Formats: sequence, structure tokens, C-alpha cells
Amino acid sequence: MPTENELPQKAQVVIAGAGMIGNSVACHLVQNGVKDIVIIDKGAVADGSSKTGSGLLGLFRPTQERAFVKYCIDFYQMLQDKGYDIGLQRSGSLNLACSKDRFISLTRRANRYQPTGLDCHILSKHEASEFHPHLTIDDLYGAIWVPEDAEVDPKKVSEVLAHLAYQGGAKFVGNCEVKRVNTNTMKAGAIRLPGPKSFENCHVTGVDTSLGHIECDYFVNCGGIWARTIGLLSEPRVKVPICPAEHCK
Repeated sequence: MPTENELPQKAQVVIAGAGMIGNSVACHLVQNGVKDIVIIDKGAVADGSSKTGSGLLGLFRPTQERAFVKYCIDFYQMLQDKGYDIGLQRSGSLNLACSKDRFISLTRRANRYQPTGLDCHILSKHEASEFHPHLTIDDLYGAIWVPEDAEVDPKKVSEVLAHLAYQGGAKFVGNCEVKRVNTNTMKAGAIRLPGPKSFENCHVTGVDTSLGHIECDYFVNCGGIWARTIGLLSEPRVKVPICPAEHCK
């Protein structure tokens, strides 16, 4: 993916983070007519933590979350139908229960989700073994089969989304770290209100980065596990409820 060596002086939208979410935001913006977009990342495009994700698209969740996952599956299917290699496989999934309490919990969820339209099936451990020849059922109580679940290659998806955003006019700037998100409340004489009201009549004016300053009308924080750190770089501070954690093996 081509990246700019210099930071533009101004853009309508600045997106921090060129991973899966940042590239998706940029892709959807250009598809909706927004062309003046700059995506900045302290590393390279589609080369952060997004590429280490599982790529699982699970529908076994509440209605609102499920609608989002369903949209992703349909969107990725459309991309794959157009010839983009994103590794989409609609293989379904098994949610396993290796304890009685776990099986009760999964069964309750299945009984709650089925009336809302989710295609899911409660299986005994012997029925579950028919879905996977290498499944050990000695300590298994049962499982939930969700036939519409899917998986993708997260790195490929991120790269394709970046490609589509770039084709639509978005610009990418790598090795560019956010230093401060500037707002109109930082002007001399501006009143700093305590609490939630501090955001009233507040808007972004630009972003200070390791490569200089860029003016913008909108700033989108797609920093992933670093989103909390970026949120604290503005005034008023934006508290993002995310805590980074080291990968465990």
C-alpha cells in the first residue's frame, strides 16, 4: 500500500490507526462520498495488532452485536465475490461446554437467541462429535452449533480495506505518531467546564504528530489497544475503556 512521506497540511478527516478498524472506517467513508481523508499510523499500514487477530466472526451473541457481525460477514462475502482474497470461510462453529455450568449457560443463551432469529442448535456431546472427527468428548457435556459463523484472514482483510480506501482517494502516512489532538477549547480565553459538559460546543481543530501538524474537521480514534492513550491526548480528555494486555501463549 503506497504511503505518503510527508504529512498533508489539512484534511477533512484524520484517522489514527491503519489497522482493521481504521482502514474499515476509511473504506466506508470513501464509499459514502468522503474523499479528503488522511490515515496516520505510528507503524506501517495493516501491520499492527490487527494481523494477529483470530479472524472469527461469531453470531452467538445479543441481537445488536449480532447485527454488526452479520453485516461484516455479508460485506466480506461481497468482497470475496468481487475477487479479493480475504480468506473467508463460512464453516460454522461449535461452542463447547466442558462443565455442567458452562453447558447450562450456553443452553440458556441459545434459548434466548433462537427466538430473535439466530440459527443455532443445542447438541449433546455425541452429536457434537459428528461435526468434528478429532473432537474428544470424554469431558464434554455438550455444544452449541452455529452454522452461519465464519472466519477470515485479518491481515488480508485489513490490506484489502486499505486498498479500497486508497482507491477512493484516502492518503496513508506511516511512522506518524499522534502527539496531541487539538480542540477549540484550547484557545486562549476558552472556558473549561467540569464533567460531561466539558464536551459541549467542543470540536477538533487539528492533530499534532511526530511529522508535524495537520488541520482537520474530524478526528477518528482507531488506535486499537492504544486508543486509550490517544484519547488522553486531547483537551478535554476522552476516556476510552480499553486496557492493553500482552499476548499470552
